[in-house]
Amino acid sequence: MGSRQRTLGGELESGSGQYNTPLSEVKPISDAVDGFDVDVCASKDSNLADVNIREEGGLAADWSEYDTVWCNHPYARGEPEKWLGEAVETDAQTVVTLSRCDTSTEYFRDYLMEADLLHFPDRIAFVGEDNGADFANVYGVFGEVPDELRAHFLSETGVTIAPGRSGSTRVISEWLHDAISFEQREDGDGVALVGPDGTRLVDNHDGHADHRIGRSSKFGNPFKTEQDGGDYTRTGSVEMYRGWFHGCVETGTGPFDADDVEALRGEQIGCWCVPKLCHGMVILNYLAETSG
Repeated sequence: MGSRQRTLGGELESGSGQYNTPLSEVKPISDAVDGFDVDVCASKDSNLADVNIREEGGLAADWSEYDTVWCNHPYARGEPEKWLGEAVETDAQTVVTLSRCDTSTEYFRDYLMEADLLHFPDRIAFVGEDNGADFANVYGVFGEVPDELRAHFLSETGVTIAPGRSGSTRVISEWLHDAISFEQREDGDGVALVGPDGTRLVDNHDGHADHRIGRSSKFGNPFKTEQDGGDYTRTGSVEMYRGWFHGCVETGTGPFDADDVEALRGEQIGCWCVPKLCHGMVILNYLAETSG
């Protein structure tokens, strides 16, 4: 993004040099929390709340002095971690953030996955840009999630998940029972799960993957297992990924879309879990179901 930051607020003209989120996108969010008490990161001319503390130092302020906080933070390298870290730590009642969606980043794994609700919207057409952003975004809600706010996100196009609610996921065995069967093969290249279209899911340790789909990739599973310091069983993690994966494919939101997944067809995709239960099975199953 360079030195230009995208901030939320009023609709500015294209020649203004600022790229703001249109009010049509964000006013319903503000209304759902009965108005934000403070906007911690907007310019004085682009503000969603009565109080704006960016010039006073949004990170230096005590956010817990306010009930509802809006934060559309800078996206430049090193910035998201600062603002999202404060969103996690503050005692404010409700903090809503808008971030660039990249599941391979530390700020997504370490902070956004601590949110009480995440919403992956359609591509946002920032004011001053003709065709919207060239990347996906994600809203995070930290703290109390008002019923009106939850209802708003669920009514919008996109994907809404509650990362911390592993207990709300269905048992994955119900899905696997109806899934396309995979053939497990073991040869000189190690163990592979092979779908009916020839796509192979292999162990990254063997070094034979054409495309790695581990957590550092755009196809990575952001729902950490308890073994990796997260909140999910292995089955719960894969089930959460399944819902999120199909949402990304069907709506074009998130770090990948249907074309990205199609590019994996017939290739060897690798993850560290194989041959254990793995989110790569979701990808194999999708490719099998959509094969010609």
